[in-house]
Amino acid sequence: MDGPIEPAKVVVITGFAEVGSNLNNGKPYVGPVYAASDEPVEDDDTKTRYEADIISHAGVWLIEPEVFKSYDPKHKGFTQEIELAHDLEPLEASCSGLEDAVL
Repeated sequence: MDGPIEPAKVVVITGFAEVGSNLNNGKPYVGPVYAASDEPVEDDDTKTRYEADIISHAGVWLIEPEVFKSYDPKHKGFTQEIELAHDLEPLEASCSGLEDAVL
């Protein structure tokens, strides 16, 4: 990565003050704000203020199960969607496994 991510996509560090469009002090404002303090951030200041934090937190991270409610990536399920271009042959199945498939 050569530089920081586009400020509009950095929702962890900054938000966009469009809901209500007023800061905590009641002054009208439209633009990025620092999420921790609701302090307005000028577009030109975003790179200098947040580039180091953005780069240090960007990249591929290992999943920590204790942080994500004991999520185990080894037991991850996958869903695959297939488009059929023709009818399939009739399928015969026993009733023993159908109880689990009922919604």
